[in-house]
Amino acid sequence: MPQTESGRNVSIPPNFAGRSPGFADRSKVSAAQSHVQDILAGLLLALVTFAYSISLGALIFSGRFSEYAGLGVVSALLSAAVATLLIVSLQLVQACPRWP
Repeated sequence: MPQTESGRNVSIPPNFAGRSPGFADRSKVSAAQSHVQDILAGLLLALVTFAYSISLGALIFSGRFSEYAGLGVVSALLSAAVATLLIVSLQLVQACPRWP
């Protein structure tokens, strides 16, 4: 049984043993449902990123520079794409097994 620093025994409820209570239990979800959830989450994130890119591009290139607002939106979308590729590549590096 786990103990605290003071040496007292602590009982962990069986439904939280070995995992964080903040995460949903995905073991009861089928693979198809899991893929659908992941795709919907990705589409929602893409929509939010697109909206942020449009609003930031229009905000930065306003006033005298409003004729370049389209360029600002494109540059914001490209920087979001580069950041996404960088994050994905870092996750793939962490997921690869380490060679001895």
